[in-house]
Amino acid sequence: MDHAVTEVRSGGKVVGSVEYRIFSTVDEAQELLGEAECLSLINAGEKTNARNRKRSEAIGKPTKETKTLDLIQEIALTEEFRVAQAEDEAAKASGNSATKVIELVRARLEEMRAKKEAEANEANEAEA
Repeated sequence: MDHAVTEVRSGGKVVGSVEYRIFSTVDEAQELLGEAECLSLINAGEKTNARNRKRSEAIGKPTKETKTLDLIQEIALTEEFRVAQAEDEAAKASGNSATKVIELVRARLEEMRAKKEAEANEANEAEA
C-alpha cells in the first residue's frame, strides 16, 4: 500500500491537503477496510463518476475520468511505458513488488495537474 497527498479545494481555492491510501490490490483494501466498506467506497466512486459523466455531457467538456483515461492510453503507447512494464514483470518474477508503471502514470498525472494549475494561475492573474 502506498500513500499520496492531494489538495483540498473549496470555492476554487486551496484550503488544505490530505493524505490518503493507495491500495495495490482489492484484497489488500478488503483486508484493511472490510468487505462492506470496500463496497461502499466502490459504489460512492461509481456514483461520482456517473454524475461527472452526465455533467460533462451537459456542458460538452470531457470529465477528469475521461482525461485521465486518455492520458493513460497515451502513456501506454510510449517506449517508456514498455520499459516500465518489462521492469515490473521482472520484479514480479523475482518476488519483488512491481511499481514502475504506477510511478510512471503518477508522474504524468502530476505533470498534467501542474500544467492545469499553472494555466489557472495565469488566468487568475490576467483577470486581476
